[in-house]
Amino acid sequence: MTAVKPIRLGKPSVHEDPAEQGMVLVDIPLRPNADTRWMSIFATRIGSSTANAWTVTGESIRLRSPASPDALRGDLTTLRDVVRRTNADASAAGAPPASTDVMASLRQVIDDEFDTG
Repeated sequence: MTAVKPIRLGKPSVHEDPAEQGMVLVDIPLRPNADTRWMSIFATRIGSSTANAWTVTGESIRLRSPASPDALRGDLTTLRDVVRRTNADASAAGAPPASTDVMASLRQVIDDEFDTG
């Protein structure tokens, strides 16, 4: 069984949220990129936290936070805790199964459903 590498948070970038005054968007790179199992565990954990409008891709997490130092500090603390717990859960679950068979079967479904020939 292959060991699961823990996800680390890179240095974030912050910018104003164009959709709402008084809010910021913080993009935080993930190192290494997260796999689908990690993202699934993360989504469950973040859903039960006090986090404010989070999204995650394999490459980064986007945090939406009030534009105040204290609020942002609190949201980043919550994020770090969720990432730490997600890493622990992903490690306990072991290495993800090989996804090539699953992807092949999913591609076959797409081919079957959208066959133009």
